[in-house]
Parts: sequence; C-alpha cells; structure tokens
Amino acid sequence: MFITYDEYYKHFNKKYDLSISLDVIYHLVEDAVYVKYMNDLFNSTNKFVIIYSTNWKEKYNGSHVYHRNFTKYIDTEFKNAKLIHHEPNKYPSLSTAEFYIYSINN
Repeated sequence: MFITYDEYYKHFNKKYDLSISLDVIYHLVEDAVYVKYMNDLFNSTNKFVIIYSTNWKEKYNGSHVYHRNFTKYIDTEFKNAKLIHHEPNKYPSLSTAEFYIYSINN
C-alpha cells in the first residue's frame, strides 16, 4: 500500500515497512514543522526510511530552502535508526541532494 503524508493521519496507528521522503526536508523552514515531519517520518515505519535530501547546515536566509544536517539530528533523536547506506549524487550539477537509507531496530 502506498499512502501520502496527508493520508498518513487517517491511518495514524498503523506502521508501514517503508517511509520515503523525497526533496522535502530542506523545504521545511520552520523548526517546529521540521521536528513534526521527522517524528512522523520515523514513527510511521517499523523497518526502513529512505531520505533524498541535502545534508549540511546552512544558516536560514529567509528563502524557501533551509539546509539542515539531518543525519546528526537522526543520530540524536532516533536511537533505533541506523544509517545502512548513503548513495552520493552522481550528478551534482542537477541536484545537491543524496539518498540516505536507514533501518529501524525495534
């Protein structure tokens, strides 16, 4: 079954095998929205999380993009998550985001 983030709330008590975040994290400029999204992303699965995003800290400049070092945040906030693969971007002229795959240890 595939559900969107909005649909997740209709099935809130259910956990899925995989949660995916594609080009979202660096667009979450408000800290509270970022924290809620990351909690929802990791709490909605019992197996894997795949993230496609930038992963560096950059001071927010008021635009629609706020680069965060999300791997450090995950290491601190989600102790049951383990980074099992990082796929560097082979085409950095097209996108600066990269893939990060986490397993969830229950």
